[in-house]
Amino acid sequence: MIFNIEGIPISYSVNYSRRSKSIKISIYKDNTLRVTVPKYRRNISIEKVLLEKKDWILSAISENKNVIKIEDVKDYDLFKKDYLKYIKKRVDYYNTFYNLEYKNISIRRSKTRWGSCSVKNNLNFNYKIYYLPQPLSDYVIVHEICHLMEFNHSKNFWNLVEKTIPDYKEIKKRLKGYSL
Repeated sequence: MIFNIEGIPISYSVNYSRRSKSIKISIYKDNTLRVTVPKYRRNISIEKVLLEKKDWILSAISENKNVIKIEDVKDYDLFKKDYLKYIKKRVDYYNTFYNLEYKNISIRRSKTRWGSCSVKNNLNFNYKIYYLPQPLSDYVIVHEICHLMEFNHSKNFWNLVEKTIPDYKEIKKRLKGYSL
């Protein structure tokens, strides 16, 4: 389907999902959109949702804030050492502010998470953060580092994140525009 925002034709598709709890707009490299809608909200006007988010959509398209997709397993295997090197460097940099202990850093091909922290203090990251703009990848890295101290999303946790990512709320919103 095509939708015009301020004279710009934008192609989009709609996916109704039982698992989705909220409406999500994903912007792809070719500037097409996918709107994921919870099944129970089938009657919602997609065009109205797109109009409400037009400023964000136009900004994301103009800055080309899109995840580069690497779907070939050979590419993942080929670049896995580069992903790990980059992420380890960023973890070490931010951990100088927190001085927290972690055991291992792993690179994964998760379909649902940018990163995670295990109860055993292992940090796991999706390889795709390598392709995010650096403020977004840094946010994911700091988020997981802070879980080493606060294994929740309490006020204390967000205060820790804010220590090195003062605009984390805005970055968190921007990150929602990317799909895994």
